[in-house]
Amino acid sequence: MESKAQLAAGNTDFCAKSGADMFFTRTRACLQDSFSATLYENNTPIAQNLYSYKHEIDLDLDSPTFKQTITIEPTTVDAKVPPVTVNIQSFCQYNCSSAGITWSSVPEWSGLDKHKAVGEIDHTWQGTSGNETVHLNWILSSTMGGAPNGGADYQPPSGKLGIRCDNEAKGKTTIGCVFPDYIPTYVVNTEANPSAAAFYWILMQKLPYHPGSREHDSPLNYLADKDRQKREPEGDLPQERS
Repeated sequence: MESKAQLAAGNTDFCAKSGADMFFTRTRACLQDSFSATLYENNTPIAQNLYSYKHEIDLDLDSPTFKQTITIEPTTVDAKVPPVTVNIQSFCQYNCSSAGITWSSVPEWSGLDKHKAVGEIDHTWQGTSGNETVHLNWILSSTMGGAPNGGADYQPPSGKLGIRCDNEAKGKTTIGCVFPDYIPTYVVNTEANPSAAAFYWILMQKLPYHPGSREHDSPLNYLADKDRQKREPEGDLPQERS
């Protein structure tokens, strides 16, 4: 079990790689946003706290269990704002279980306190064979001075951040999970291989499916070995997990 110090150190480091609202690789994802707690007087805002709000999701190629890490950190505080408490409920659907959240420190703030609260939740796919796509969603709610302060429900965008878990990857017997919507990139060293880079660029632009083009959202595929091509007809190849 991780200590609170280890948990706080874990943080959402992957989110530091970009300021985008959402980005992901084959096994890691980040979603980041902000929310506020505003004090009103006669329907006029007189004080406000702003909070940075990040979710990191880390999948495992060799385990059906994956981790969701949440960080909440005040970025602007006003001592006039009453104490604020935040609650996160996270759900995994379907055929997936979620453990309770463990916080590095209590997600409560008062006065000029700007401590960072880090929470972790483990989710586990319950399948044992085949493959299945599960989805995470969560609810943020908060109180200010003990009174409800509103909140927000999160649903992943259509076609994004579905989590595929299976035991079908070539050469593996363990269950693992990936983000199947991730399209990998391939960097060509134009200085070392200028002719190859130019030839690849022409193929990417001229071929009708634009292989490897981020603009066209088209992946660069590879050709399976000859034995596998003979063994499995086109269109029936299982999806690779890694």
